[in-house]
Amino acid sequence: MVSGSPFIQHPITPLAHMPPGRVDITLNFIALARLLNPSWLIPSVSALERPAGWRTTQWSLLRVANVLTINFTPEIEQSKYLIYGKDRYVVRNDHVIEIVALAGLERGPSVFA
Repeated sequence: MVSGSPFIQHPITPLAHMPPGRVDITLNFIALARLLNPSWLIPSVSALERPAGWRTTQWSLLRVANVLTINFTPEIEQSKYLIYGKDRYVVRNDHVIEIVALAGLERGPSVFA
C-alpha cells in the first residue's frame, strides 16, 4: 500500500503558516505510484476533498486510486485529534457510498474480510 496526500495546515501546529499542498502534485504522485506497481493498494484520501473544491476523491478513484477509507471515530471523540481541525473533511460511510455510485463502481469487500 502507498498513499499520497496534500499538506493541510492546522492552526495550532508549528507549520500553521505554511502554504497548503497542491492537489495536482498529489494526483501526479498517485498516478506515478500506479504506474510503478499496478497491484498496490492506493487510497484516495480525504485530504483531496478540501483544497480542490470539487470531487477529487471521485476523480482519483476513477483514474488511479483503488481504495477509499472510512473514518469510524465518533464525532464526540474527533476533537481529541489534531487531524480533525474544524475545516478538516472526515469521510463517513454515506460519502463513500455516494462516491462509489457516482463513479459507476461497486463496493468490494474489505481487504481485511
